[in-house]
Amino acid sequence: GFFEPIDHGKTAASIFKEILKSSDNSKQITSTGLSKRLEMSRGSIINHLNNLQRSGLIVRQGRQYFPRSKSIERTIEEIEEDIARVFQKMKKAAQEIDKGIGAAIEQE
Repeated sequence: GFFEPIDHGKTAASIFKEILKSSDNSKQITSTGLSKRLEMSRGSIINHLNNLQRSGLIVRQGRQYFPRSKSIERTIEEIEEDIARVFQKMKKAAQEIDKGIGAAIEQE
């Protein structure tokens, strides 16, 4: 992804920018299209696309890739909301486990 030390050439950022540009122009982009535009192997492109998908920055529909949202700021807000939902579920599960074992919740 963007912050990985191994991505010296900022390839992930370049791929993400190309996806954003395509989206802004209402065009669809595939891994093959990205490979041709960026003059990189399709395998390398797919590796970065998978990482960008896992990080929640892009989505795949069929063979095409799109930014999660039209705005990077909105994308970050959506990821924050996702994380909050995950932590809420974890908290609820923890409360049920604590209740099941009779553990008292420490009060501050």
